[in-house]
Amino acid sequence: MNKNDYISYVIKPSLDYLDPDIPYSDDAVALLLLTALAESNLNNLTQIGGGPALGLLQMEPETETSLWNNHLRRHPELAAKVENLMIKHLRRDINLAGNMHYQIAIAREKYWQNSRPLPKLAEIEKMSSFYVDIYNAGGKANKMDVIQLYKTQVLTNARIVK
Repeated sequence: MNKNDYISYVIKPSLDYLDPDIPYSDDAVALLLLTALAESNLNNLTQIGGGPALGLLQMEPETETSLWNNHLRRHPELAAKVENLMIKHLRRDINLAGNMHYQIAIAREKYWQNSRPLPKLAEIEKMSSFYVDIYNAGGKANKMDVIQLYKTQVLTNARIVK
C-alpha cells in the first residue's frame, strides 16, 4: 500500500475521529505509520511465518481483547468511538485483520493507555524506542533497524504534518 494514501485516508481520518478522547497529533500519525511499516511494511494482513498477529499493524487478538477488558471498558465514550469504527456484521478478528480504521483506533489505544508521554516527531530515538518498548514488547524488533526505518520512511514524508 502507498504510505501517503495510508496516511491521508486511514491514519489521519481515524485519529481525527478519536479526537478529543485521544488528542490528534502529528506525532501520533508518525508513530502509527512507523508501527505499520515496522510490523507489515504495509503489505501483510496475517503474520509472516504464521502466528496470531493480524492487520497492517499486526496486533494479536489477545492484545485487542486485553485493551477492551482492561482499558476501554473504563472509558465508555472512547470505547463507543472505537466500536463505531468496527464493521458490525463481521467478527472482531476480521475487523482486526481487514478494517484499517479499526486497526488504527485499537493501535492508538494501545499506545494511549500507556503512561509514557508520546515522543515528538523529531525525537527519532525516543519515537523508535516508544514503538519497540510498548507495541513490540517481547517481539523481534531491533531498535537500530527501527531508527533507520523511521529516518528513511517516516521523517521523509511531508504528509504527516497536518
